[in-house]
Amino acid sequence: MTEVNNDFHADENQQAGETQSENESLAQPLQEEHLAALPEEHLETLPEQEENYNHLTKEELVKVAEGFAEGDIAVVKSKINALKNAFEQIQSSEKEQALSAFLEEGGVKDDFKYSYTQADDRFQSALKKYNKRKAEYAEQQEKLRENNFNIKQEILVAMKNLIQNEENMQRAFDQFHELQAKWRATGPVPSGQLNDLWMTYKLYTDKFYENLKINRELQELDFKKNLEAKIELCEKAEDLINEPSLNSALQTLHSLQNKWRETGHVGREKSNEIWERFKAASDKVYERRKEYFEQLKERYAENLAAKNQLITKTEELLKDEPLKASEWMEKSKMLVEVQNEWKKVGFADKKSNDEVWAKFRGLCDGFFVRKNDFFTSLKKEHTANLQLKNELCIQAEALIENTDWKKTTEELKRLQAEWKKTGFAGERNNQKIWERFRKACDSFFERKNAHYTSLESDYKENFDKKNALIEKAEQFTLGENIDESIEQLKDFQRQWSEIGMVPLEHKDTIYAKFKAIIDKHFQSIRQHNKERFTSGHKQSFRTGKPGNEKNDLKHKMNQLTGEINTWENNLGFFARSKNADAVRKEFEDKINHAKEEIKRIKKQLDEISQAPKEQ
Repeated sequence: MTEVNNDFHADENQQAGETQSENESLAQPLQEEHLAALPEEHLETLPEQEENYNHLTKEELVKVAEGFAEGDIAVVKSKINALKNAFEQIQSSEKEQALSAFLEEGGVKDDFKYSYTQADDRFQSALKKYNKRKAEYAEQQEKLRENNFNIKQEILVAMKNLIQNEENMQRAFDQFHELQAKWRATGPVPSGQLNDLWMTYKLYTDKFYENLKINRELQELDFKKNLEAKIELCEKAEDLINEPSLNSALQTLHSLQNKWRETGHVGREKSNEIWERFKAASDKVYERRKEYFEQLKERYAENLAAKNQLITKTEELLKDEPLKASEWMEKSKMLVEVQNEWKKVGFADKKSNDEVWAKFRGLCDGFFVRKNDFFTSLKKEHTANLQLKNELCIQAEALIENTDWKKTTEELKRLQAEWKKTGFAGERNNQKIWERFRKACDSFFERKNAHYTSLESDYKENFDKKNALIEKAEQFTLGENIDESIEQLKDFQRQWSEIGMVPLEHKDTIYAKFKAIIDKHFQSIRQHNKERFTSGHKQSFRTGKPGNEKNDLKHKMNQLTGEINTWENNLGFFARSKNADAVRKEFEDKINHAKEEIKRIKKQLDEISQAPKEQ
């Protein structure tokens, strides 16, 4: 079908497949010796009787969904898919009617947008809340199983210790049965842990009776208690014959089977009798399951026949092609009615369901495609759309030479968004006017790209210059005159600052390399000065050199302070963009470097001030 009908029964194939897959996964009736290996989830996949919400209105479906969101997850989880299907069917029909009305008023299919109602939003909100609570419920169940697993492991450890260490037979017997009672009272564990856990439990139980050699009286008492427990299990299993919900009956039977295998022996004379009674009750529940599948098969056949009748009805309806708009609309209405009848029919078996659905959808799709083609040919908006596109071309062409890259880019994007909103301008004009508009946009963006490409070229040249300066700084060695060496290092720093930005991916690496070299040279100078203060500090001050050095340092500090002020003022002129941010970062690095240099100079001034003065 067309866009309007694509969501019509969209989940039908998937749901039918899932139902069949669930049915095939059910286990066969169990023999007693197989109970120990029974998976936890064995009987939990049988589908309940299909719910049918197709008779409800949209508002009623919303209220049901909101009730599900607050209800018992274990109860409502089997009904949610049927509720969603019923809601989607109504929603699909509303979309089709809205599109038909839109096309009648002169609209173009590609421009159609369905406006979701408050009821749609409420329904989706309820589904989200339900899904959240469902996830929380699953998480709680998993945590509960893990906790039960830990409890049963602790019980096994206690059983093992009891078997190995307890010598008092009566006390051991009482304690062991307390552990068994605690074991039976503990809920289900993760299915992957079930068999190993049960086999260990059985091993310890057998070992207990073997090691302690319980006397006959106690053993008979134990058999009596076990027999009473198994009789109670038989009675509960027999009561399941009258349980209205087959799914509930199967799940309860599974629980009873778990309890049966955890209950001890009853003595050989009663063992077969009590087991045959329990098995007979179980077989009756399985017989109900067999009958359910037979009924399901019959219902699938009835649904398949009903769907084939609707296909025949659709073929007859579409036999004659409409010639007028009113005929198209009338036939469209009749086809939607057939679609609504289809929605009310249940599933068939998966293979047949896929085949009839593909055939029915193909018939409907073909009709709506032809209908849309017919109405498209009637449209008269081409001239108006062409005028709108011409106006957008004029506005775009006026921006080609603009150098305000950011603002112009945003404006062109706005014009492009407006262009997308305009309709088709006709086969003869649409491509031509589009090429004109695209040419105007491309011309500006080519100029913009060329501008930033030139900046990248400058960055590469600066990168080469800074690498050359690094090489020069690496080769520099301190001379006899320390002041000259300091000036040379300062000159290296000035040259570095005067060189422009480098590619962003190299900025941090190359600066760190340069800084390490300069810091190394200054460290050598500081070491030299320290040695000079140690060996000839007094004489140096007698000759007046400390005063000269102090003045030079103050002069350098004032110079750096002025540069910092200038750089900080310049930061305010950078706009927020990718390239501007890179330049801003470069200046911020310069400022931080200068501030560190000022700290170092202040430390040198403190050292000079604290040096011994001439007497």
